[in-house]
Amino acid sequence: MPRPAKKFLYGVFYLFILALILWPIVKSFQTTTASCFDNVQNQNETGVDCGGSCASCAIKNLEAVRLLTPVKFFSLSSGETVLLAEVLNPNADYDAVNTSYIFKIYNADSQLLQRVSGAIIIYGGERRYIFSADVSLAAQTIARVDIEFLKPDWRSVGESLRPNFAPTSKIKTEISEKNIKVSGSLNNQSSLAVQEVELIAILHDRLNQPIFASKTILTDINGLEERTFVISFPSDSSLASRLNSNATEVFANVK
Repeated sequence: MPRPAKKFLYGVFYLFILALILWPIVKSFQTTTASCFDNVQNQNETGVDCGGSCASCAIKNLEAVRLLTPVKFFSLSSGETVLLAEVLNPNADYDAVNTSYIFKIYNADSQLLQRVSGAIIIYGGERRYIFSADVSLAAQTIARVDIEFLKPDWRSVGESLRPNFAPTSKIKTEISEKNIKVSGSLNNQSSLAVQEVELIAILHDRLNQPIFASKTILTDINGLEERTFVISFPSDSSLASRLNSNATEVFANVK
């Protein structure tokens, strides 16, 4: 056999041996351990990355808690600023428990000025407001406010009883030299006792546009109890002059 042919055959043989040695190593890099996050239906999963030893497919396919309208921010002449977000849990069969959120406040140059965080419960199919007065900025410095929701603890609506609160229709908005007061009563329409209920009052102007918000907390409300409340707003001449006292809305949130 000519010498060049022998060299070629030896070369092919050694390449074959090298491939046999390297193949297990290459294969080990290509093979990943089965998990609940590999986008493959494996293990004992009943769907892709869900069911079996992974989270239930019903929870995996739930819609995220979402913002219904852009976050609103209001201020007074004193410089006090509050935030108000209208949000929705679109999943009628699952409560979003321990839903953490972060308000992100930006200026006109899209620079992040402040973060304000908290946590709420949003029951299945519930629309509710998130209110915060923990803002250290004047509204004039704020260009926009975003809100980010972290992954909630999803629980089937059958796992816990849901209280039912409704502010009465007899809500009064009164203006004095000292402040603006919103008063009324809250009905616990269920037999469940509740430790804390947050009441948010939203003031509107004559065009029915929201102009400010405030809140109060009621504690230790018994089942079927009716409780009176007063929500106070700081004295502000500009706010009082624009106010439509017949358009105030009050919303109740279980803490």
